[in-house]
Amino acid sequence: MKLITSSPSLALLLAALACPVGAATVAVNFGGTSFTAENIGAGENTATLDTVAGLDTPVWTNLDKDNNGSGILVTDGSNGFTVTYHRANGWSGGSQELTGSDASQQVFRGYLDDGDGGGSYANGDGYGVTLQLSGLSSYLSSVGASSYTLTVFLNTDQGEADAGLLDFELRQGLLSGGNIADLSLLQTVTPIVLGDGSEPTGVVGGIGGTGGVRGYATLSGLTENEITLAFAVNNGAHQRGSVSGFAITPVAVPEAASSLLGVFGSLLLLRRRRA
Repeated sequence: MKLITSSPSLALLLAALACPVGAATVAVNFGGTSFTAENIGAGENTATLDTVAGLDTPVWTNLDKDNNGSGILVTDGSNGFTVTYHRANGWSGGSQELTGSDASQQVFRGYLDDGDGGGSYANGDGYGVTLQLSGLSSYLSSVGASSYTLTVFLNTDQGEADAGLLDFELRQGLLSGGNIADLSLLQTVTPIVLGDGSEPTGVVGGIGGTGGVRGYATLSGLTENEITLAFAVNNGAHQRGSVSGFAITPVAVPEAASSLLGVFGSLLLLRRRRA
């Protein structure tokens, strides 16, 4: 008799059934209030970056990279979640040109700098940028989703693409005067490097030319209401963890999944009895 102890097929079925809900992806670009080339304007899109990072026509909000980030509200229609961020300072670098109306490069133009001190959470703690998201459970409920995908965009205006980008941490909970290390570590994330400053659109020129590094990371299946992303201080070897933006995509398992899972479970039992 063959005993079925695990079912990779079940995991594959669950993954196939999970899908984005009707709510749009909410994306945040860290730009500037005085230099519009850092922002994504009306009539502009990020089609090239959407294809690379797997986003579905995100709705972008520009937040000031020079604001210390206390309690900034990002909304999706009448529903929202709160974003709070710390950074050593705001910075700009890299290519910035539009390709037609494609503003993919401008996502990377301004970023939260990963130096220590300044407006970072705690001087000397080894973390340069912290990004906190809260109110996500209410947001998911309001759009009929059960989980979300978080996509983070990273950028630096120095170094070469083969130098890579520093890993960052996903931690549960929010900072409230304690140490970052006091928050439970959920996972350590290794970003995907897109290339140098001409990526992702292949545009050459702009401040910084093709120098620097572009990259992103995708965190799927998240359900936490409150999370903190912690990015290490640059290591002096052209590897950095500066953050240029992020996106939240709500995801749900369709109602039909319940009945399909029941059928799948019955088939597993039948197979086990016949084995």
